Amino acid sequence: MSNRASIKLKNNSAKPMRLIVEPWATEFDLPSGSSCEVFSVGGMGIPAIDLESVEGAMIFWINTDGAIYEYWQDGKLID
Repeated sequence: MSNRASIKLKNNSAKPMRLIVEPWATEFDLPSGSSCEVFSVGGMGIPAIDLESVEGAMIFWINTDGAIYEYWQDGKLID
């Protein structure tokens, strides 16, 4: 069984929200009223995701000790 952790986020604002998954610097736009879930999958040790709010964006920091990420938006896996 692989290590797995996630954080869910819903955009309750009237504007799209920019999301960044680090350390890959992958960006996503979360439309108003939409929700997402970011997963840390695999890796060594305990999976961890930190969330940071910066002006104009939310940053998901994935513990990269061999882990990859999955980004799900409104129930659909986004590549």
